[in-house]
Amino acid sequence: TDDKGLGGLEMVLDEELKGGVQMELVATDGNGYAIFGSVLSKYLPDKGKSVTLTIDENVQFIAERALDKAMEDTGATNASVIVMDPMTGEILAMANRPTYDPNFYDKGTEAEFKNIAVTNLYEPGSTFKPLIASAALASGKWSLNQVYNDTGSFMANGHVIRNWNGEGYGPVKLIDILKYSINTGMAEIGNATGAETLSKYMDAYGFGHATGIELPGEGDGILYDNPADMSRLDIATMSIGQGIAVTPLQMVRAFGAVANGGIMMKPHIIKSYNNDKGEVVK
Repeated sequence: TDDKGLGGLEMVLDEELKGGVQMELVATDGNGYAIFGSVLSKYLPDKGKSVTLTIDENVQFIAERALDKAMEDTGATNASVIVMDPMTGEILAMANRPTYDPNFYDKGTEAEFKNIAVTNLYEPGSTFKPLIASAALASGKWSLNQVYNDTGSFMANGHVIRNWNGEGYGPVKLIDILKYSINTGMAEIGNATGAETLSKYMDAYGFGHATGIELPGEGDGILYDNPADMSRLDIATMSIGQGIAVTPLQMVRAFGAVANGGIMMKPHIIKSYNNDKGEVVK
């Protein structure tokens, strides 16, 4: 209503999209009526750029449909789907639930307007384990053929960490620890790697920092401030994705680096800026 973008890309790109502003002086007669000749614009203001997104409408449609089914099947309160090309960082789909109908914007709520894929923090849990494992392997603190004898429990600072089913798996290698999501094995791997090394790699993966995507309200996430202060229990819980917080987008970026041979791309949702003729200018 006031010629300003109030949310989403409309807000972030307001300067690019809104174009130029022109001020006119209009001459009037004694009664305040405009003198016709002075109302005619001598020149038009610059038109704003238009923007082409990286979103693929077919992938987006599939993501939206999958989200609706997931919400129905699980009864979840929130859900997000992000699809990113790991070699370019292009966001091909981004969808959230709950959401709103843009045709009835006035009926939307604050919760429905939030883009939780980039704003919300959560404990990643077992999805964090492959990233911890990659740090252990890359730093040489653990090897693919190294065997861990899983008894079903791991002691840390007087606390017992157990597997999701309460069972022990016996002698297992890293591939099995990941395959069966063995908490005890990951706690052992994490402590063998050490807080300083793990923190260095998690920082390199971008956790604790916003990705810089062109969307408002992005969360930074939460990691331990000082590796030197981390206890054996802190390391163990972080190794199974607990006691820390990430955004869904940060997780997608990190796994994109794994998929892209260790090269991490910056997630972006803008493909190009175009002039008023539709030509790409950037």
